[in-house]
Amino acid sequence: MTEDQKKIKRYVNRLERHLRLPLELKVRINGDIGTEIQRRMESGQTVDQVFQEMGSPDEVAASFNHEFSEFEIRKNPIRFLFLIMAVMAAAGELWYIRALLQMQNMAESLNRIFLNPEEFGRGSVIAVCGFIAGCIAAYFIALYGRKETYVKYRKCIILSAVGFLAGMTAAVLPESTGALQWKIPFGMSDLVVEPGMIINIVVLIMSVKYFYTQKEKNS
Repeated sequence: MTEDQKKIKRYVNRLERHLRLPLELKVRINGDIGTEIQRRMESGQTVDQVFQEMGSPDEVAASFNHEFSEFEIRKNPIRFLFLIMAVMAAAGELWYIRALLQMQNMAESLNRIFLNPEEFGRGSVIAVCGFIAGCIAAYFIALYGRKETYVKYRKCIILSAVGFLAGMTAAVLPESTGALQWKIPFGMSDLVVEPGMIINIVVLIMSVKYFYTQKEKNS
């Protein structure tokens, strides 16, 4: 790849990142931009001269976003909620582990036998890691929507699948403390709901659906 080709690739990639439009329009615009750059270079202009006349990728993307404003994809602000949930879960787990260690130290100072904090909190740590993976996957799903390239949904599939397996592992561990569980009164007993499992299952289903839908469109 020549230096001019590298410059063109960087220009087009940056332009695409700033386009808030459906995939079909992005592909068409990128093709038109590439054709226009090639036409101008054949007329005798250098790459730098072409870019100077066309404007920066941000400016060109802004003009296309305005021109096709009726097709503009507005990113869901709820995605930040999932990041906040992930941070809160991590902070809560760190506080929980610290409390376990303090209890262990207190028990040792009183010459009492206490549960090993590593074993006692292992199920909780795995469950929280699964929950955090699900929150991150949900963040990307909310960021991408349903009209991004299918490749981008792979990370969502991987994260949610790992999160689901982590939740399953934590659920069967004998030392699991039931962290990240909601107990809802249901008749004569309680219905146990694990939010980490729910969010990972939902995101996994959505990711797989969007992945294959966009892959079929590109094939």
